[in-house]
Amino acid sequence: MTWRDRLAPVITLTSPNGNVFEALWRNNPRSYSKKLGIFEYPGVKGAITQDLDVGAVRYPLTIYFDGPDNDLESSRFFTACAETGKWEVVHPAKGTLVLQLISVTESISPVDSGNVTDFEMEWLEPIDEVNLPSVSQLRSVVLNQVNDVNETSSDQLEGLTQQNTAAEITAFEGAVNGLIAAVDTHLKPVYELNSAINSQISSIKRGIDALISEPILDVVSIAGQIQTLIQLPVIAIEDVSERISAYGSLIESLVNLSPDEPSIRNLNVVGIQEISMVSAVAAISSISVTGTLESRVESIDLIDNVSERFTFVVDSLDAVQSLYEDNPIKFQYYSQSQSFADTALITARTLAYLLRTTFDLSVEKRFEIDRDRAPLEITITEYGTSGDNDSNFDLFIESNGLRKNEILLLPAGREVVVYV
Repeated sequence: MTWRDRLAPVITLTSPNGNVFEALWRNNPRSYSKKLGIFEYPGVKGAITQDLDVGAVRYPLTIYFDGPDNDLESSRFFTACAETGKWEVVHPAKGTLVLQLISVTESISPVDSGNVTDFEMEWLEPIDEVNLPSVSQLRSVVLNQVNDVNETSSDQLEGLTQQNTAAEITAFEGAVNGLIAAVDTHLKPVYELNSAINSQISSIKRGIDALISEPILDVVSIAGQIQTLIQLPVIAIEDVSERISAYGSLIESLVNLSPDEPSIRNLNVVGIQEISMVSAVAAISSISVTGTLESRVESIDLIDNVSERFTFVVDSLDAVQSLYEDNPIKFQYYSQSQSFADTALITARTLAYLLRTTFDLSVEKRFEIDRDRAPLEITITEYGTSGDNDSNFDLFIESNGLRKNEILLLPAGREVVVYV
């Protein structure tokens, strides 16, 4: 059997509503384009690229209806092109395809070619929705991406660190101590109630103190300890908003590490600042995909928060880059020159996860009660039951922040929230 035997005489198109058309076909190209992340940096030739797989296959098709009734068949086909959904196309050379029609143009020329009507169309081959990553797969991808972010940010700190003079070593130690102080201030409320995590944090701090006391800095080991110090508190508690708030405060405080002058020794300060901020961004992504959200409002707020924190980090480090732009190239600072692609990718994947989960969450319903009402009665009225082991009642208490006597009775005019 040769290609001639495998080539069908006509192209068959079945519309979303089941209308079948047979037409003549001569040839067509097909194409797809690569999805690339392209990152260019000032003062550096070329660009860094990240291969993000390929886009959809495109089929520009030209088909022909011929014969004495080609005008009627063409009209029927043109009308069918307005149907909503995907078409089944049996291509003469490529077999059965499921395609999405993008555009169609009918050539109406009865004087020049009255016996033939041709159509020029653009089609796209969509993926099957079952091939989309599941929520659990998206979660795993984000958590695995944390390792990539840590690896590239560690490499960047190693490449940026200067330790040729005592002043450079002192600047490095000062920046590390400043980071530890920021972690104590902003993350301690998250981890101090978990004795096991609290103990590990203390151990990490002692390890960092020992490493920065060495005559020659083991930058890779210090980078790993910094990343663990920042990211370990993620697992200390379950409350999403409290953890996100703590890490947001940490990121904002790290701006205080920004140097005032673009000296060589201060490159060490910038290196500690960058790895700390990037580690915190990765921590926020971990929180976002492992925390439990109750409503769409919470999810949308978290989407905004994740995006804003990433933008804040990029803008802050870009400002430091501008400080160094007049230095010789060897001693300039290029913001996240190695880690940006991974940081941007983990943020994008986190947002994709949150968007996928948003529509599975409840809608937040707020209302004022018109009379004194017991929270348990409101719970049963709105949720239908108090829930297994009073889970719905516990949710109502927690989501409304009820304390003491409020758990027994709420006054008229009080606004409450439920999830439906």
